[in-house]
Amino acid sequence: MRRLSSKIIRTKSVQASCIKIFSKKIFVVCLLFSPLAAFPQIQDYVRVQSAPAGTKSLFSYTGNFNQIAIFVELADTKFDFSIDEMTDQFNGKTETSLSFDNYFKQVSCGKVHFKTYFPMENGEIFIVKLPWTYIQLTPYDPVKNPEGDPWSDCYYNYPKIIKAAIEAVIDKLPANVNFDIDNDGIIDFIAFYLAFKPIDDLTTWSNMKVDLSTENIPKIDGKAVHGVAINVGSSRLAPDGNLTSWPFDLGVMCHETIHIWEIPDYYHYNSLSSQFLSVGRWDIMCRSWDPPQYPSAYLRGKLDWIDIPEIKTDGRYTLYPANSGRTNNVAYKIYTNADPNRKEYVVVEYRHKGDENLFEPLWWEGQWGSLNRHCFDGAIHGTGLVIYRVNENFSGNSNAPGLSEATLIANSELMAYQPGGTHLLYGNLDKSYFSANVGRTAFTPNTDPYPFLAKGTKIEDIYITNISLAGETISFDFSRAPILVSSIELNKSSIVAMLGEADQTLVPTILPENAFDKSVTWITSDDKVAKISSDGVLSFVGAGSCTITVKTNDGDKTATCSVTVEEPPVFPIIAIADEYPVGTIAVPLKVHGVGADKLTVCKVNGVQATELMPTTAGVYEIEASSADGKIKITTYVIVK
Repeated sequence: MRRLSSKIIRTKSVQASCIKIFSKKIFVVCLLFSPLAAFPQIQDYVRVQSAPAGTKSLFSYTGNFNQIAIFVELADTKFDFSIDEMTDQFNGKTETSLSFDNYFKQVSCGKVHFKTYFPMENGEIFIVKLPWTYIQLTPYDPVKNPEGDPWSDCYYNYPKIIKAAIEAVIDKLPANVNFDIDNDGIIDFIAFYLAFKPIDDLTTWSNMKVDLSTENIPKIDGKAVHGVAINVGSSRLAPDGNLTSWPFDLGVMCHETIHIWEIPDYYHYNSLSSQFLSVGRWDIMCRSWDPPQYPSAYLRGKLDWIDIPEIKTDGRYTLYPANSGRTNNVAYKIYTNADPNRKEYVVVEYRHKGDENLFEPLWWEGQWGSLNRHCFDGAIHGTGLVIYRVNENFSGNSNAPGLSEATLIANSELMAYQPGGTHLLYGNLDKSYFSANVGRTAFTPNTDPYPFLAKGTKIEDIYITNISLAGETISFDFSRAPILVSSIELNKSSIVAMLGEADQTLVPTILPENAFDKSVTWITSDDKVAKISSDGVLSFVGAGSCTITVKTNDGDKTATCSVTVEEPPVFPIIAIADEYPVGTIAVPLKVHGVGADKLTVCKVNGVQATELMPTTAGVYEIEASSADGKIKITTYVIVK
């Protein structure tokens, strides 16, 4: 990214208490693992207690929100950015900016808009400078960090950092801006961006959402600060060659902001081997990317950004992709009799993988989004129909170190069905999408993957079949029971062929088109006359007659084709002698014998010709063939 020059205003060191806090009850949500802030065993979705009365939780998911962004440096860390960069990254100078605001406008179909404000001084972004060093706030390690604090971690440090930072900027925020649109006395959105200095693998500075409702945090314009998003900056080289901190990872920012709406994580904290396998890159709340991908349709429906109607009747259904900008016809939910309480069900949506490197919003039919060229879904696993199991008995996905995959799967709110996956083990998440393009065209009790509930109960009343090619839309058939075959026909009822003739293909037509099991078995009455392959390729191997039968495996419906194979006639070439001397005049070539009228001499030594011109010594190959190319004979002439 091209850097724009600008002054950075920093405070003098803020004096703040370093007294340890041992008894604070903090509600923390979301740990994002950036390359320099990875610590997978930390749980960041732990309810120590229910959020106290007055804690902002389920307020509006739509509207025009004003956000505060505060940048914080430690005594030995610094940021390196310009005000122009931050303005563009947050608010977007144009509608094509890859910005925080544009992301939410796109994924919410225009229902969410963010205007971010910064503390300012003398026309520049005011950056808070705190007195503590990174080493002081990083846990003690006898080898890597002997100066660290044995009791220090991000849970302990964040409240005191936030309190000191707010005290430093409280008089530098814009006046007359409403940061509490629902008027409940609590700031709606406030984010902190912390510069840090990595010390090998010691860092536990994690991106997260922190609830401060029990902390003594200063109010902003009379409004309390409860939920805040913490974003740890990633490192980049400054022009002088020093390692500085760059505060902006759009995927992390959007992930943490969604947490402010009390949306949980959809990844696990057990181990890196299955940490992201539940939903993966289908949902930003499982594994964020930069540029970020969309939330799943289930989550967007939960946030009132799209409509997810229920499929109640058998039929063929069509979906538009998530990034088409539509609020409808992008997802369906399907309930099952396997769960009469309707707490577990299936959601299907269409995802179209865009271009991570190209952002171009398109206002199509008055909607937000762009198809095929949208960077915000450029990192998903592929293009096709995605099928999720939803379990509303849980909020978020099971998060505790050491749990088995079976426990994680059973205790998760959201999971994508994956080839090779069962209720005991995750499968291949990279292939967890369906389309005719990739050959995964059905999702039934007899396919891989198959529908099941959290505890392993197979769902016997969901049949999704005949999934189409993935294009501007994708279509599929749905039924509650397998649709039985009613009839079968072949493209040919009889064939007369000559021995040695090229293979032909018999093509069955099975009705209805959305029949559940369209598999067939091929049978020949005499394999010494004709052989038939499992995909209907017919080979002629001997003279005689036989019958080819195709039978459906569902219902034993049949169709037949009679086959007659004849011996080919002999067509000797007798127009010329076996040998000719060089210089002989041109010799016309003609085929004689029974059936000779069906052949024409076509080539001499591979070249189209009707006569032999023996100009040089050697062997001349003469070929005659029928007009359709099915019969060929060859002879040779020696010229001396």
